[in-house]
Amino acid sequence: MEPIKDPKFDVDKMIDSVIDYTELFLTGVKEVVKSGKELEEKKFMTYWFSVMNSSNMSSQQCLFFTHLINELYETGFFRSPASIKYHGNYRCGLVEHSIGVFYYMVKFYREVKDLREKYSMFDIMITALCHDLCKIGLYNEVKYDGNTIPPSVKLDKDQPKFIKNNKRRSFGHGEQSIWTLKDLECKIKSEHSECDIVDIKFDVIEAIRWHMGRYDLSGYGEFEYDKAKRNNKLVLVTHYADDLTSSWDNR
Repeated sequence: MEPIKDPKFDVDKMIDSVIDYTELFLTGVKEVVKSGKELEEKKFMTYWFSVMNSSNMSSQQCLFFTHLINELYETGFFRSPASIKYHGNYRCGLVEHSIGVFYYMVKFYREVKDLREKYSMFDIMITALCHDLCKIGLYNEVKYDGNTIPPSVKLDKDQPKFIKNNKRRSFGHGEQSIWTLKDLECKIKSEHSECDIVDIKFDVIEAIRWHMGRYDLSGYGEFEYDKAKRNNKLVLVTHYADDLTSSWDNR
């Protein structure tokens, strides 16, 4: 269910407020990461409440997103790294990376009129936060003990090291994230009937599927990706935001 459009609602002001909130929050996340602590759910929810209150999301969308955050906290999303040796290869790296993707997506949202006309802030939030759900529980932390870490790996004694486990199925990167999101969506709607009318758009699902761009192609994947990015602007926006956060903005 989409919120009723208020002609008096100032979209530009809303977007600028979200960008300001996100810049401030990312600074705080960096401090948490440096300290080696875990990001508190309460602080994360306070940030998203600020975003939701400044947007024109429906009450059902706000409720659904709140339950989604609660579910993600239980899965270990807030503790997971984003990779083993590249961007976000540390505790809380995944949530930090996801907020970074949201930040760049909102910047694109501000500049591209077609995005603002077709997609809501809820769509952007779901796409950014859930694009890498496949990485939840994918990496196991290995404590330094002088034996399990090869001598060739230069590692401080207090720095965690991660190795990939065998939980990943044969699905691709994007497909696994979609599967996890739809599983969480079903759980939320089965436990909270008031969220039944919340719709996650096909374009959001497609953007999550192709957020890796040409880095995650096989078979006829290149043809399908080209088709998706022509028909769905959210696909390219998500990919570019993900690439920017991973490559340029390795916070």
